[in-house]
Formats: sequence, C-alpha cells, structure tokens
Amino acid sequence: MKLLRPTISLGLFGIAVQCAAVTNTKSQESTLDIIRGLKQDPEGFTDIGADGIARSLDGQGNVIDFRRLTNAQLLKLAQTTSVDAEELEHNIAAWQDADGWKVPLTQALNPPNKAEDINNHESMAKSIDTRPAAMAAMQLRADIWCYAITCTTNIECRRIHCTGCSTRPYQRRYCYP
Repeated sequence: MKLLRPTISLGLFGIAVQCAAVTNTKSQESTLDIIRGLKQDPEGFTDIGADGIARSLDGQGNVIDFRRLTNAQLLKLAQTTSVDAEELEHNIAAWQDADGWKVPLTQALNPPNKAEDINNHESMAKSIDTRPAAMAAMQLRADIWCYAITCTTNIECRRIHCTGCSTRPYQRRYCYP
C-alpha cells in the first residue's frame, strides 16, 4: 500500500505537467510559430480554417498535420498579416467566434467542404497579388512581404525564401515568412 501512493502521486504530477504544456501552447506560442511547426508536403499547403484549425494538407488535399488555435491567436494573426483594411475586416469576421480547441478530432482531421475549398483556392491562386496595399506591404514591412505573394504550393514559397503556402477561409493562398 505504501508503494501505491508514490506511484499515484507521480501519475498525477505527470498529468499536471501535460496540462501545463497544453496551456502554454494555447497562450504563449505565437500563431506563426505554430503554423511553421506543422509538417509540410512540398506539393501541399496550410489551410487556416474558419473553425480555428490550422491544417497542413498534402498535394491531394489530405490532412497530414494540424494544430488547434485559440480565438485570440486567430485575431492576432488577422491583425498582423492582413495587407489592408478590407482583408483585416474579412479575417476578423471569419474568425470572430472560432476556437480550434472546441473542434472535435474528427472534424480537425476531416474538415467540412475540403474538396470545394481546395478547388476555390486553386482558381484564386492563379495571379500574383498586385493590389497597391499588397505592394506597399512588401516595401514597408519586409518581415511580412511573403503575405503579398500568391501561391499554390509550399515549394513555390520556399523558392523565394518564405516558409510555406497558406490560406484563410475562402481567400487566396499566400506565402508566409
């Protein structure tokens, strides 16, 4: 009986440490670092869904990795990466009530309307973003110039020294630093 108590105590300590690690991930890690940490397929891209899940998809649109994002992380991402007021407004509206920590595992691995979303992004990714605000962002904010570059796959972005290709709900794909 005396041996059982230390084992139970160590087990509870282990659970507490794991919970603390999850809390740190939710509140302290930057959203961009979380996205950069996803496994990537050179022919795929990263989708930051309206449900608050950042998903890494392979070239066929299958989820190969994902991370849950809090509402605060999504709104911070919108504020720091939107190239103009219109895009900021759209991103905030898309993520207003999103919280990836409330999404069931089955939905995280099998996002709704995945095929339709991929086809929409394929057609949107045909041209480079040349809006004046996007071009100004490249000139003035070198740390986020990647966001002004439209892409279809991760490999395209890596060729120009960006980390990968990403998308937001129903928007074009763009590179990220």
